[in-house]
Amino acid sequence: RDAILIGRGGHHKVPEGPRGYSLINTATGKRIWKYEADKGQTLYNATWNKKYAVWYTEKENEIRLIDSKSGEFLKKISLTENADIRRWNSEKGKYELYKNFDFSKTDTPIVFPAWFSNIVVNDKLFFMCFKKGKYRKNIGPEYSFARIDLKSGKAEYLEVPVHYELENGRKKHIWNTELSTETLNNKGLDVAHDKRSKRDGWHWNFNGNPICVNNKIFFTTMLGVTYCIDAGTEFFDENAFLSINDLGPKGKTWSVNTPSFANGKLYHRTLKKLICIEEK
Repeated sequence: RDAILIGRGGHHKVPEGPRGYSLINTATGKRIWKYEADKGQTLYNATWNKKYAVWYTEKENEIRLIDSKSGEFLKKISLTENADIRRWNSEKGKYELYKNFDFSKTDTPIVFPAWFSNIVVNDKLFFMCFKKGKYRKNIGPEYSFARIDLKSGKAEYLEVPVHYELENGRKKHIWNTELSTETLNNKGLDVAHDKRSKRDGWHWNFNGNPICVNNKIFFTTMLGVTYCIDAGTEFFDENAFLSINDLGPKGKTWSVNTPSFANGKLYHRTLKKLICIEEK
């Protein structure tokens, strides 16, 4: 049967309740099952497949797997215990691996999945991690994507550049540096009156949803930067980080668009341009 997974619950005293999921039969409009949660919010894409639905939490360091046929709770998966973290060492110019690391005991003990940045591909969950900032001082890891194996429960984190600059036609990555961008459209009008919209897309904001095409995941931040991540690598290491590309000049480009794909072409959008990318 075709069905839609609908979430309830959120910040600012939203009226939808009780907190949790409902799976709705699209042919009849009737509920197939309901899951009620005691923790978490629904500021995430309601991801599910033939085996399970994934319920998300913000500060509890866990996700929950729900049986997608019955709505019954299956298990919790920790986002911080025995995690593999790959951080970029700028002095050495390479990644360093912290294996089976429990960073719940560090000064950034909480993994806060960035809102609506989540996607499930081949029984693995991917999302952006909010970094620490004004609204949360104790979250991390910084500028990192997550990959959670929904079968084994293994959590892996990979730091990526925030942006890049061109030097002699080659990309020089900018690491672990907070950036900002203007929010002017092609008429010169500032469309964002909230200063949170001028951030780099890694703390307390909304980016466009990711998509997956040919086992490659595309994430976009407000800076107008798109990351391409290989969803099929054995380990979530530098081999998974395929590329970082801009949709326009650094500091002059803004996008919260979700890319789309059709007939061999990728489509994207900024405040100033519509973009089509295809193989020459």
